Amino acid sequence: MENKRVIPVVLFCLSLTAAGAVGASDYLNDARDYFEKGELNAAVIQLKNALQEDPSSIDARLLLGKVYLKVGDGVSAEKEISRAAALKAPKERWQGELGEAYLLQGKYAEVLRDIEPDPTLPGGFQSTVMVLRGRAHLGMRNIGEAKASFEKALASMPENEDAKLGLIRVSIAEGRLEEGLTMLDSFVGLYPKNVQGLILHAEMLRRNNKKDQALQEFGRALAIEPENLPALLGRVTILLQQGNYDPAASDLATLDKLAANNPLVTYLHGIYEFQKKNMDQAEIYIRQVLEKLPNHPQSQLIFGAIMYTKGELSQANEYLTRAASVLPGHLPSQKLLAATRLKLREPRKAVEVLEPAMERFPNDPQLMVMLGNAYLQVGRYEEGSGLLSKAVEIEPNLATLRTQLAFGLLAQGDTSKAIDELQSAVDLGQDLIQADVLLVLSHLKNKETEQALKASQALEERMPDNPLAFNLTGLAYLASGEEAKAQERFRKALEISPDFVTAEINLARIELSHQRFDQAEAHFKSVLERSPSNLAALMGMAGLDERRGNIESSYAWLIRAQEKNPNSSRPGVILTQLYLKHGEKLKALRTASETVSKFPDQPLVLQSLGNAQMAAGESNSAVNSFRRLNELQETPHNLLLLAVAQKAAGDDIGSEGSFNKVLALDPENLQAMSSLGGISLDKQNYDESLRIAAQLQERHPDRSVGYELEGANLLAQGEIAKATEVFSKAYQIQPTSKTALQLAKLYALSRKPESAIAQLEDWLQKTPDDLQIRAIYATQLQENGRVDEAAVQYESILEKVPNNLLVLNNLAWIYQQRGDQRALALAENAFALAPQRPEIADTYGWVLVNFKQTEKAIGILREAFSRAPTNPEIGYHLGVALTQAGNNSEAKPLLERLARDFPNSPYAKQAQDLANSLR
Repeated sequence: MENKRVIPVVLFCLSLTAAGAVGASDYLNDARDYFEKGELNAAVIQLKNALQEDPSSIDARLLLGKVYLKVGDGVSAEKEISRAAALKAPKERWQGELGEAYLLQGKYAEVLRDIEPDPTLPGGFQSTVMVLRGRAHLGMRNIGEAKASFEKALASMPENEDAKLGLIRVSIAEGRLEEGLTMLDSFVGLYPKNVQGLILHAEMLRRNNKKDQALQEFGRALAIEPENLPALLGRVTILLQQGNYDPAASDLATLDKLAANNPLVTYLHGIYEFQKKNMDQAEIYIRQVLEKLPNHPQSQLIFGAIMYTKGELSQANEYLTRAASVLPGHLPSQKLLAATRLKLREPRKAVEVLEPAMERFPNDPQLMVMLGNAYLQVGRYEEGSGLLSKAVEIEPNLATLRTQLAFGLLAQGDTSKAIDELQSAVDLGQDLIQADVLLVLSHLKNKETEQALKASQALEERMPDNPLAFNLTGLAYLASGEEAKAQERFRKALEISPDFVTAEINLARIELSHQRFDQAEAHFKSVLERSPSNLAALMGMAGLDERRGNIESSYAWLIRAQEKNPNSSRPGVILTQLYLKHGEKLKALRTASETVSKFPDQPLVLQSLGNAQMAAGESNSAVNSFRRLNELQETPHNLLLLAVAQKAAGDDIGSEGSFNKVLALDPENLQAMSSLGGISLDKQNYDESLRIAAQLQERHPDRSVGYELEGANLLAQGEIAKATEVFSKAYQIQPTSKTALQLAKLYALSRKPESAIAQLEDWLQKTPDDLQIRAIYATQLQENGRVDEAAVQYESILEKVPNNLLVLNNLAWIYQQRGDQRALALAENAFALAPQRPEIADTYGWVLVNFKQTEKAIGILREAFSRAPTNPEIGYHLGVALTQAGNNSEAKPLLERLARDFPNSPYAKQAQDLANSLR
């Protein structure tokens, strides 16, 4: 009986164990089905049920880790995959997934520490590991190591698509964006099912402002993986940018099913509601994000905007201050923070925010108005009025300024932390601008002097103790030509406030306009006595001395302006320009480099550095400077600078891409169109180049550039007569030195020297001060036997440019042929300027020979011939000099060698005859 009673208990225990094992397996199978269908929440539930039944299930933990990877939860994925590894799962089953979990969290060092190649495992696995390590290196900006890792991955597995994509990411990371996009175009063509490639392609298209194409690529990715988190996030971001709210709402609903607890999804809901002006609902979503991620700057920023809109200014100030501290380069957040402080009647604190922003964004009129207003509120009338004036210069209609702040809301667009910009607007309020002051300035800008005078006089009545009002009336009188009344008003402004030196600067400018330099200087120096660091006065003195021709003094004033105003980039930019203007390329480069080290994110400073680098021949460095410039401020002008630098650096693909970007922003841009035509010509793509030429002729019939491009095409194809005809038309439409010179060259090629000379004469009649063309004209006259006429031209050039090397050399030659002693002085001057140039030394030496200064001539000619041993003319001149000195033993073999080695030279017979005459 006892045994019979024991057996059922044992059976019951066994049945419990068996039932539990079957349950875990069922849950796991269900989870696999849900995973395949993309029902990830259901898969998570079943996997947790399976693990409750069997915590040691490696399969369940690994699948749960994969689900978490799918929904972008790197922390949970790492936890489950690490547990599977601890349960002794084979390395090839978990190491790749653990690497992905690390990458999702930005744990790049952990990838390099824990995900290492294992030679005992298959090559495909090794390749996967190297791809993960390459991505980690990219995340740490170790570009060289990343490239090496991706190349090793391909060596292990030549068809590894992720490795190929990794090398494309390297190109993008190196800044070769156009090349990267071209490579991506090819990649998605070869591998149309590669979702990561489609997503990266979409991101690059978005970065190039090709949003519709980017949407298509995100759509292609989602057609393959309908619940791919980065693709959904990327698409909803663009839809919100475009204001396409219905499809955005649909994607957000999908994201809710996929990753409802993901803070980024909640954040995008907040953006959606904010853009639709549903501030209460937006506040709820953003509060939820901040509860999970209290230091998330984008949420702090949008929450501050919501509070500003609702009038909760203290809270707005708190959150916007936090956001601005970690987003120092984000102008909309700085504007909104300053607006908040102005509304709180804290203008000094607003100035603290706006001044650094002004240094970085010096051409933003709305920013100028806000800072100008803040300055006026704290009594800094001079600076405030200056900024308001500058703002109206840029945007004349600022008196009716839209108070909408284009508000760039930053959102993480995918798990690689790419940043997208979602556009919305915040109404700053009309009280933040000086509308009455701006009205006067706008009238002045539009040359509406009567209205300006009426408005400024009304301002005087309302603000009798404010110097700004009287300064504005002075400007109005000045614009209407009533200079005496203008001076009286400027003096009145100074009487009210002696420190309002803007008025005295205006008085100085009146004197400058009449070239009364001493009086202008007295005003500038009066300002400097009261305000030794006054930037306008220091810069005014620099400009004054430049006009006087005191260039060194102008440099000194600008250097002083730099020293006295360390927070202003303007003196460094102007000093760089002045150095370049006067040929001081190295000084310009040094000054620009020093300025950019202090102001690394100011567009004008970067432009100045790029210009200096181009002038110094450092085109690769200039590309980097102009690329950074366009990251900060992409405009047609800035893109043109980049394109020209890329062309100079030999990056034809990048240059072509940049010129195309210019045309995307400005379809009628003449320089971009003509440059693309030139690039097609360089490629010998004559049809495309001629198409562009015809387009230029049609769109710009009053400009010669289309005909110049057509002529260059014809010349490249050997059609000299047709090219001449087209360049003649170009010259008729728009005469330039370039087309005049090109026509002269074409006439010379056609053996029509008189036509070439006539063409140059025609240009010189139009522009007699073009000394470069005059020198070419003189050379043509000389080469065609019109030596006396050539001498007259050379002499006229030397009167204006005494050290012109070509002119000194050629005129010395003519004088020598005439037996004119002036040849000696001219040839000697030329030789002093360029003693290393063989042709210059030859002229000097030959002049010395002809004037019987033989010993001196031999040394100079011997050195010249050593530098140009294949020039028979120099050799012959040396032979003559040696003969003249009685050194026949050296002269004879030299002359015989010249006749033997250069039989087709015009000097061969002369050399042989002279050699034959020697014993």
